Amino acid sequence: MASQKTFLAAPKTSNLSASPDLNPKKSPRKRGMSSHHSSAPGTTTWLTPRDILEPLGKFDLDPCSAPDPNLWPTAETHYTAPKQDGLLLPWFGRIWLNPPYTNSGLMKWMSKMAHHNHGLALLFARVETEVYFKTIWSAASAILFLKGRPHFHHGDGTVSKENCGAPLALISYGESDAELLLDGVLPGAAIPLNRVTMLYAISGSSNDTENDQSFIPTWREVIIDAVQSMKKKSFSMADLYGFVADHPKAKSNPNWKAKIRQTVARVGFKKEQFDLYQAAF
Repeated sequence: MASQKTFLAAPKTSNLSASPDLNPKKSPRKRGMSSHHSSAPGTTTWLTPRDILEPLGKFDLDPCSAPDPNLWPTAETHYTAPKQDGLLLPWFGRIWLNPPYTNSGLMKWMSKMAHHNHGLALLFARVETEVYFKTIWSAASAILFLKGRPHFHHGDGTVSKENCGAPLALISYGESDAELLLDGVLPGAAIPLNRVTMLYAISGSSNDTENDQSFIPTWREVIIDAVQSMKKKSFSMADLYGFVADHPKAKSNPNWKAKIRQTVARVGFKKEQFDLYQAAF
């Protein structure tokens, strides 16, 4: 996680490279989800587990990172309150956002994330709230409801005995991070949130899907389809490169070979020997 993480409205409260009180039994506040959104003094620093962060790849900026000491950075650059106001400072590149969970602050962070439209946010799955309706259902590209309830880490890196106390969701903004979630980067249930797809389904104005961007498959779908089309018991990366080279996703992505390698690893094709994989998975 990021190096620092506190919060403007509550200097003693850290963000979710940290999360609020994960032990409602010991908290004088209400138990359950409401306690996770409290800005009351006494909230401690909670670090996001590395097994959530690491599969997601590199981020350019964490605008509300956890406080020092920096045990595992969440991004190349970190903004930390109260010295740095991540809501006022410029955002750039791919964002990792694990925002403060105060009722007033959360909307501001997520509104800026929706406007920036590039990166991932980690929130409790309070899908009925105004924040979800204004900044996620209407603006995000995909959502992944994480399986189980993760155990966050204390500020010293030790794992909490208590889980986070409520379901968590990863929300993507932008096409590349939507693909990451839909390709199964972490265990859970992923749902595309594509406004073009929704409008197309509602209008039913055309049966021509050839040029409809809402029907572009994910990398996972492209790779599985390619492997099945080869009709071979095993395949190499060179086989895949040749098979996928003319696909629209490859032509539109200068790093398409890296995407293929990443997807093969995520899908779980078993490696038989150097650069040779079993077609079954």
